[in-house]
Amino acid sequence: MATGPINPSSQSSHPSSSSSNIGAHRVEPTDSSEPDWIKIESAVHRAIQHSFQLRQDQLQQPQLEKSNLSPTLGDISKRLDGLGIAALERCLLYDSLNNIDSNDDNAKTEKERLGKNINSLEIEMKNSIQSLIQQYSHLHIDNDFFSDWWGLSWIEGFKRKISLAYMKEQFLNRVFCGVLFFGKLNDQINRYKKEILSHFFAAANQIDIEEVTFKPIREGTETHNRGKIPSKIVFMLGHQPICSVFYKPREAYIDQKIIEAFDAINHQLTSAEKSLDIELPTYKVITFLDDRDPFSIWQFIDGKHLEGVTADIAIKGLPAAPRLFQELLRMEPICKFLNISDLHSRNILFTNPDQINARIFLIDLESIQPGNSTGLFSEKPREIRELSAAELRKLKEFKLQIEQIRYRFVTLPTSHFLGGLTRCDSFTELAEQVFQSIKLKGYTTHILQDELEWLILNDFLYNDGPYLTEYRGQIYYGVPNQNKVIAKR
Repeated sequence: MATGPINPSSQSSHPSSSSSNIGAHRVEPTDSSEPDWIKIESAVHRAIQHSFQLRQDQLQQPQLEKSNLSPTLGDISKRLDGLGIAALERCLLYDSLNNIDSNDDNAKTEKERLGKNINSLEIEMKNSIQSLIQQYSHLHIDNDFFSDWWGLSWIEGFKRKISLAYMKEQFLNRVFCGVLFFGKLNDQINRYKKEILSHFFAAANQIDIEEVTFKPIREGTETHNRGKIPSKIVFMLGHQPICSVFYKPREAYIDQKIIEAFDAINHQLTSAEKSLDIELPTYKVITFLDDRDPFSIWQFIDGKHLEGVTADIAIKGLPAAPRLFQELLRMEPICKFLNISDLHSRNILFTNPDQINARIFLIDLESIQPGNSTGLFSEKPREIRELSAAELRKLKEFKLQIEQIRYRFVTLPTSHFLGGLTRCDSFTELAEQVFQSIKLKGYTTHILQDELEWLILNDFLYNDGPYLTEYRGQIYYGVPNQNKVIAKR
């Protein structure tokens, strides 16, 4: 069964009639300030068709052909088409409502009528959404999948149909890639279960590993490389949880080396050799090479993110704030020396934040950006101590090793890419910003901006944030083994 995209070329993306009557839809012509819109719309349409064809090709592969996934996606596709028609009708009603600029009795009557129609339509849409969620709960579809659909009325009228097609393709890819990814994850954990438990469960040699089951729980919403997402893995013996770990769908050599450096500073230097005798946070991480799909298993830290702020601001008012501030002062110069960056709120975990024994753990240490701030402080603190000679000697050893490992190259804050996911026309602006960032860091680009726009747009259709890596002076779109060099030093 075909799970085709809404075809924006079969229905004009630009309304063709207008009226100034009360309650009529005022048509917005193509904005002359956006001369490149036709080009953007064409690129989005081609990308949707490309994505659709890739999905169809995969569905015809032997391992998927016998599954029920193709008819399932077909049914979801049809229901999304119905929801899309309702979403566009809702937009027209809101446009009509917003176009009423009179307060006379006729206008008030019309506003009430439109309000009732909008309310009725929204109830119908919510019922359709809940029906789809309930029927396909095993696919982990939830209300978050539909958040952008409710925002369609805020998009300019001439962009709505292609935006709807874009959102539908994102939805289908999110379901499709989720099924493929969790199938792969389950296979990997099954094959490496014994080794994982031997590293992360102290009593592993006292139980029958074959009796151990596990449950993956997706964490967060940010995905890369076709819908791959970090997940918590809970191992069970019978109905009893015995161990939890964290799965990341990437290798973690850079993180492991940095944690090794932290551990060396903690335990190989005396108190007198340290600039500040405060222990750095460490934990266990192991990388597993699995054909072309390496993954890493992390010690599970039962903590929480304090969203939207830098760590120095997040700790204000906490019972352990004075001590936590000293811990941040300890981490800052070491992270800065090792060029660790992008330590935003999602990359910092607080354990027991409301207790006096609260701790800070730095996670996702893969971003090495010389010259960038660490992200731990909103502004450089005056209290920072210079590293001691012994610390510098030890850290230089690790810095040389780190420079031989590929690392994530962050051109823009993660929030910029995540925000761009919701707009079908954001890929052009973001590609330009990525190019500017790369050039400012001293690299020469090796692809055209149009090519980078296409890569970003295709990632966005899979709900993925672009993922760049740097290795030996070259910047890759994705990881080096994908051979997409986009810049060189």
